[in-house]
Amino acid sequence: MKTNPNRDSKISKTFFGNDKNANILKGNFKNIKDGTAELVLNWNGIQRIVPVKFRIKNKTELEVEISIDVASWKMNDKLTALNTLCSELHKGKDGKSQLWPTVDVIISSKFEEKCK
Repeated sequence: MKTNPNRDSKISKTFFGNDKNANILKGNFKNIKDGTAELVLNWNGIQRIVPVKFRIKNKTELEVEISIDVASWKMNDKLTALNTLCSELHKGKDGKSQLWPTVDVIISSKFEEKCK
């Protein structure tokens, strides 16, 4: 997704805000095998295990795909606030505005292979 300063600012202020529990996501991977793993994710004071898929390309690139439901971390009120702020942009043909609670995240990283 391309950056959009106006959109990104609204998400940052309204969804994450100044709440330290909502601002910090921490996690680690376990049960890593054959392109899958479990992400132990701590967010908003809640820990959940999320299944992930990953790929290693060219021995130097890692891509991880995660799908999370923000309701599992009690972020519904923040999602509602964001939807209220952006309601005109999210109206469907029925005139209703809705943001879905499922967020798909793709993390890309490069690394260096060092053998000792």
